[in-house]
Amino acid sequence: MNRAVLTPIAFILGLMVAWQALVAGFGIPEYLLPSPSIIIATVERSLLVEIAYTAGEALCGFLIASALAFVAAVLFVRFRTVEQGLFPLPQLPRPTSTTCFARCEPSRRRSSVSCGCLIAFRISSRR
Repeated sequence: MNRAVLTPIAFILGLMVAWQALVAGFGIPEYLLPSPSIIIATVERSLLVEIAYTAGEALCGFLIASALAFVAAVLFVRFRTVEQGLFPLPQLPRPTSTTCFARCEPSRRRSSVSCGCLIAFRISSRR
């Protein structure tokens, strides 16, 4: 293992040892701050099975999403029509820039409907 992996593991283990030592050294009751050894001892086997099941589901979802994103990216880059059709979609949740709102200032005497159309047009036509 390299240092990038060992350093966080050693840090977490050090924190657990310090936590255990502080709880035991100061005699803190377990209902206030349980020590790591008590937490590990009270975890039920069924909970560990559920954690493993949930982690597996999350990993499968990540792999499916990654595969779909890869296929979408290949289609996006390969076919210009797909790019032109799908490019505005990721832009929609992005915050509107201040230049869009600057065009809607009251001195221009524009209605709120035309400002809304202007903002929607500015978002979809950005490149």
